[in-house]
Amino acid sequence: MEPSKIKLELFRKIDNLDDQKLKKLYHPIVNLLESTETYKPSSSEKDAIDQALDQSQEGNSHTHQEVMEEAKRKYPNLDFNE
Repeated sequence: MEPSKIKLELFRKIDNLDDQKLKKLYHPIVNLLESTETYKPSSSEKDAIDQALDQSQEGNSHTHQEVMEEAKRKYPNLDFNE
């Protein structure tokens, strides 16, 4: 998705929030946008990444299309933007 479309979508989502939700989300959003910290995965996340890489190297992987098709079957009520 193009950056201009992302910005517009974010603006629309924020614009449609009711006052209570907007106030609740204001500080977390600002903090996220102003954060200079680099994300550091937990040990369990690192383990999961290593396991996935090992499986991929062993040929146990799926294409993006296969994953999307399965997700759409499993979660038909979700809107998948490809």
